[in-house]
Amino acid sequence: MPRKRINVEKIREILRLSQELKFSIRQIAEATQVSKTSVGEYLAEYKRSGLSYKDVSVMSDTDIAELFEKHNKTKNPMYEALSREFPCYEKELARVGVTLYLLWEEYKERYTDGFSYSRFCHHYRMWESKLKAGMHIEHKAGDLIYADFTGKKMHYVDQGTGEVIPAEIFITILGASSLSGF
Repeated sequence: MPRKRINVEKIREILRLSQELKFSIRQIAEATQVSKTSVGEYLAEYKRSGLSYKDVSVMSDTDIAELFEKHNKTKNPMYEALSREFPCYEKELARVGVTLYLLWEEYKERYTDGFSYSRFCHHYRMWESKLKAGMHIEHKAGDLIYADFTGKKMHYVDQGTGEVIPAEIFITILGASSLSGF
């Protein structure tokens, strides 16, 4: 079974603990909350790369992710073509109204034998997760309220005049509750 991917920051931390602080595999596993097996595999791949710790420490997150995932990638031209598009997709998704489904439809127009929607999303999400650091935020129930506008304006129709009236929608969520209010 293939190893579950961890984010690049944890890979950097594994290498730092090993190379700078001379931690054992067990100590690194405890400090990073990564299994001893995975820590050992990452360290073995680092040694096989032939790069010095200084070389790896100045590499970009993308380069590090690629370095440690070479063994997971088979030469698949279809995947390689898709993965070259991911940085463009990331920019497109920042625009209002652009969805992964819309990007997939455009992809299927160019590559009729390309990936299904579910595989397309899977590959994009895996690529995206390697680049973005995550952070868990502890919430005390009812302590904070998070609020923002939903983005695109909605509208309603005035029944008396038939006029379409745009409306901004404001949404709030209480921390730790998963309940939203408008």
